[in-house]
Amino acid sequence: MSNTKDADCSYQSLPATKLIHSVRSSQNYAGCVNNPLFATSTIVFDSFESFVKADNDKEISPDKIYYGRYGSKTNTDCQELIAKIYDCDFAKLTSNGHSASVIAILAFVKSGDEVLINDNAYYPTRHLVKELEERFGIKAKIYNPFDIEAIKAMVSDKTKVVFVENPGSLTFETCDILEISKAVKAKNPQTRVIADNTFATPLHHNPLKFGADVAVDSATKFFLGLSEYMCGSIAYNKHDALAIEQSFRLFAPMASPVAAHACLKGLRSLGARLKAHTDTFNYVVPKIASHPRVKQVIHPSINSTMGHENYKKYFSGAASIFSLSLNRLYNDAELAGFFNSLKFFGLGYSYGGYESLAIPFPKSLQSIRTCGMPAFTQTSNIRIYLGLEDKQDLLNDLLNALDNGLTD
Repeated sequence: MSNTKDADCSYQSLPATKLIHSVRSSQNYAGCVNNPLFATSTIVFDSFESFVKADNDKEISPDKIYYGRYGSKTNTDCQELIAKIYDCDFAKLTSNGHSASVIAILAFVKSGDEVLINDNAYYPTRHLVKELEERFGIKAKIYNPFDIEAIKAMVSDKTKVVFVENPGSLTFETCDILEISKAVKAKNPQTRVIADNTFATPLHHNPLKFGADVAVDSATKFFLGLSEYMCGSIAYNKHDALAIEQSFRLFAPMASPVAAHACLKGLRSLGARLKAHTDTFNYVVPKIASHPRVKQVIHPSINSTMGHENYKKYFSGAASIFSLSLNRLYNDAELAGFFNSLKFFGLGYSYGGYESLAIPFPKSLQSIRTCGMPAFTQTSNIRIYLGLEDKQDLLNDLLNALDNGLTD
């Protein structure tokens, strides 16, 4: 194994190994294992000619450093590693996951165009496309990700983007991304399919291999794994490089070099962390699924979750985030008993960090869903994320909250 330079990973098929050994040049940094942090506002050039060339190339060179507003070498190192794990040409770091979706969508649309987004997508992304319609005349259409023929019928010459979050937010239905992509491209080959892959990460699912043109991630979550910095990423290939680079430079939602450095270090341990999350999930979930106050556990790997067959087809694993449907509808005072009984689960948004979290479903969920997706109004629902604490402690904590925090 090389300890002084970027190891040759061309023969290695396992992504976790690539994450550790790719994009490292310790021979250039006095033998230091970690890539250094380059924090700067100004990039200087070694000659007039190199300055002129960079100025001419700045709109079409997503891997080049030009000015601190667009990142430093720390950013490009992290982007290169993300591109390697997605097996694509380029990646771009942004200030957070939502900005990654914004930049990716706006790269391909203008006034008069159309964007399709799946009914069970993350609410802020749905809200974004509705705002684009109201403010900028970019029409938003919501589609049922399980009705392929209806999706195909919705696509027109004006459809420039079809956005797919897979699995869906909160309710974790898994759609057939390949069939959606085929249907879209058959109707309009110029339409770009953008996939939000935050839940799975490229270690468990690569949508670029199943028809998507662009993959976005909230790198804040599993990539960093620290609950410390905000970061987003866009993975894409050469044919979309100009559009995405121009969109990025127009809005400049750069991830700070400090956040990029944290993301780069977090990615090194992603494989090991995902294995630990999976082990905890497999230990905890079967034991709480049979609890009398639990009606259903909602997670793509569970047979009863909608689209489970698509999960088996396209995913090699899944995150330790899931939802519980309780045995009845509880009011806020009753739910407070559950949440206030938890000792190791924080009540807060996000996931992917080292600490476990739990939040109730928003009461507005059913009014948001418009395309006949399953109803979740008859029971109370809780989203749970299993962190890196001891799995027995997490199990005991959840069982205690179900036993003693709730009442019949």
